[in-house]
Amino acid sequence: MIKVNGALITKFVGLDEILDNSVGKKVRMLVERGGKAMDIELDVGDLHAITPDRFLTVCGASFHDLSYQSARLYAIPVRGVYVCEPAGSFRFDGMDKGWIIEVQSAVLHCREYKLIFSSPLIIKKLQILMSL
Repeated sequence: MIKVNGALITKFVGLDEILDNSVGKKVRMLVERGGKAMDIELDVGDLHAITPDRFLTVCGASFHDLSYQSARLYAIPVRGVYVCEPAGSFRFDGMDKGWIIEVQSAVLHCREYKLIFSSPLIIKKLQILMSL
């Protein structure tokens, strides 16, 4: 990375400031890859918007939306529900660590969950959990 929005980047502090002030906007970057300069435009996302802020406990297990950090660790998209504390019906043999639930579509039958957990990912996962 050479420049961001025309500013020469020599320290991460300057990059952080530009990115923090550009959430929800686009930034232009001049990068060098394979000895070739490339001018690219990127959307700056909001990390807080994809950080879990609600948790659910069912049958002794705890769930939350998959975090950016976990998705990055496994090199997968930020979608799905993470079983952060597997227990009871959600604990498989030898599985002390969490696992991910990913669902394409489902219907929620219990309205009170929709009011408590407004996250679309949590709602989709509750639909499947409640139908088991």
